[in-house]
Amino acid sequence: QPQSHILRLSIHALTKDTGDHHPGHPRLLYVFHLPMSTAFASPSLLGASRPTREAGARALTMRAGGAGHSAGLGRRRVLEAGAAVAAAAAAAGVAAPGAAIAAPPPDGLAAMVEPFKDLQKGYSIYRPSGWNEFTASPDNYDIKWQDIIQPLEYVTVVTSPVRRGKTIRDLGSLVDVGMKMAKIRDSKLVAAAEKEVDDVLVYTFELKSAKAHQITALCITKSKMYSVNANCSEKRWPRREKLYRGVVDSFRPSLRG
Repeated sequence: QPQSHILRLSIHALTKDTGDHHPGHPRLLYVFHLPMSTAFASPSLLGASRPTREAGARALTMRAGGAGHSAGLGRRRVLEAGAAVAAAAAAAGVAAPGAAIAAPPPDGLAAMVEPFKDLQKGYSIYRPSGWNEFTASPDNYDIKWQDIIQPLEYVTVVTSPVRRGKTIRDLGSLVDVGMKMAKIRDSKLVAAAEKEVDDVLVYTFELKSAKAHQITALCITKSKMYSVNANCSEKRWPRREKLYRGVVDSFRPSLRG
């Protein structure tokens, strides 16, 4: 099911008296910032009866308090309304007010990817735009994006718990881990690299077999092991390499932006 990705939610208090509400009962303005590629906003989140097509920011004004209520009650409802929207945003995977905005997309891929954040698992990534999304296949992946035409082209993110304090180095050196992975996948290790992302060491491997080309990123943080896997047919690899490298390289094991 297609999903809209909200980059940021901001809440503003409108103190100017518009004449249609009681003094001391301010209006709140909730502004949802969406990527330009987003076609529809969630009607349940916006309180609309049906989706409406717009680009840029969407705003919904809610009035706190009502006739016969004290100013103190109005202020309490202002806070309750803000908390309710923040909870709805968190449930929808939206970054709360003040959270970092997603980092810029990989170079040359702005029209091919869109930001994705998993607030519960604590990571962000740029996913391929327009691909089918599948969630929670036990022992296989936490989330999967698959090309709608080419079933051998997909990206998965897998998380698994590890002992507290364990690091990627505990699995072995970069080359050792890469060779083990190549053996398990019946592939050849083409390249291996390591880098730090948000103060977390990430191993990246490129694997090749007769039919498939793969890029995998591995890291351990917050007592979780993250595995990001991009798979492509060997025949189509030359045309798709830039996309897959960009998607895997965009993975961040945090929500800093």
